[in-house]
Amino acid sequence: MKILLFLLFVIQIKVANAAQPIFIYGVSEPLLSLNPYTGTGFSMWQAQQLIYDFLLFEVPGHRDEFRPALAKKWTVSKDKKVYEFEIREAQWSDGKPVTLEDVKFSIDSLFDKRYKSYWPGSFEGLEKTEIVQPNKIRFIVKEPQFELFKTIAVSLKIIPKHFYSDPDSTVYNKQALGSGPYKIENFDSGQKFTLEKNPKWWGWADPELKTWYTQDRIRFLTLSETSVGAHFQKNELDLMRITNSHLVKTLKAQSDSGLKYIFNPNKNVQMIEQILFNLKNPFFADDNIRKALNFIVDRKHLCGKSYEGSSVAGTTSIPTAQEILRKSGFKDSDKDGVLDKDGKPFIFTVIYSSSDYEVILTKLKESLKAVGIVMNLQMVDYSLMQKTLSSKRFDAYIDRFDEKQTVLRSVWATDGAYNYTGFSRAKIDKNLSEMDKVFDAKKRDQIITTMHKEISAVNPSLTLCEVRMEDFVGNKNLESINLKKGIQFWGWFYKVPGPVSGRN
Repeated sequence: MKILLFLLFVIQIKVANAAQPIFIYGVSEPLLSLNPYTGTGFSMWQAQQLIYDFLLFEVPGHRDEFRPALAKKWTVSKDKKVYEFEIREAQWSDGKPVTLEDVKFSIDSLFDKRYKSYWPGSFEGLEKTEIVQPNKIRFIVKEPQFELFKTIAVSLKIIPKHFYSDPDSTVYNKQALGSGPYKIENFDSGQKFTLEKNPKWWGWADPELKTWYTQDRIRFLTLSETSVGAHFQKNELDLMRITNSHLVKTLKAQSDSGLKYIFNPNKNVQMIEQILFNLKNPFFADDNIRKALNFIVDRKHLCGKSYEGSSVAGTTSIPTAQEILRKSGFKDSDKDGVLDKDGKPFIFTVIYSSSDYEVILTKLKESLKAVGIVMNLQMVDYSLMQKTLSSKRFDAYIDRFDEKQTVLRSVWATDGAYNYTGFSRAKIDKNLSEMDKVFDAKKRDQIITTMHKEISAVNPSLTLCEVRMEDFVGNKNLESINLKKGIQFWGWFYKVPGPVSGRN
């Protein structure tokens, strides 16, 4: 009898889920782990933003301005070294209450080596975390750092101590427990996982927040570029993020009748593709060599051939580049077609973690070869790349950055947590330290503009193309209701077609 009742219960759940429309979101990378400490990749971060709560949210459309989230109130001390957050009443999706011990555990566990977290560097500079009242937690930092305040406020995943207490558990790869708007329905490692609304989320009572998440169920589905068109045609896909122009070309070649190409209103500026060098390499430590490399790149040809909707930045002059290299001591002494200096050939390797970069890198390799520079390419998985960068055992790597990136200190300060290149300028360090003390968004914008000019003036990287990023292609049946800047795309669409094959 108990078995029969259990089966009826399971059937009721399946029937209820089948009646709820499911939003299918296509991603290009494997979905290997839900572990909040070691699960990496952009899609995993998107899922974590749905599963977990954060202390604050950024105000939609306003970078560096905040509104309440799990913390209903907060204060910053006059010396900008003490941050206090007052936590609202909330529940984990299993019904247990969220406590300040959970909030403290969320950050303490990042520094516990048993959890093997990738993220402690993001919180470097934090001196102490303490519970000061029944509903208030305090973070004390060593020096004023707006970036650290922002990381604590909007990037720290609040996780339950009672669920994540065992650092050796493998359960966390396929299960997750949070207090955010969604919870895990099921997980199929590497291929797909499905989220469903968490009815216990406090945010459903907030008139604004409840409009940010309109989907009842969300499925993350890993797809190869060549299969996307077929999934759209079968109505088995609602939205796919465009990470390169090749996907667009593929879809158009497959007859994309009715597909919607959606510009992301959250994208304030273009993303600029750059190759960053390990400045401990004697070749790249010389500002003039990096300057010469930037003169070699014909961006109009390189970018126009590689991306749709890209623009061009930088000046091209091969003769100027060759003259700089000659004055710096480079020559083809053994006539093998490769420049050398002090007996060392100009050969270096660029590492990358996504095949999206291969077209642009291959074309760049040809351009450099024409002037006697050999650039080798090495693709590594994301986790290995992070370890390689942290160890600083690399020649160069490629990445994309916001042209008006606001997170500057961690990348460009001499002691920055993510300063993998060894970049160091006393003047820039001083200005970054002064910027750390500024918490006003408008004043920060002015300082950031100046800082970008100072950093760009010393050619710290090889700039390539400005690329349209985070645009989407959507199902023709999607009904868009809200493309408001600052809101994630989960709240852009209201109506999704009823159940069809492959959706349940």
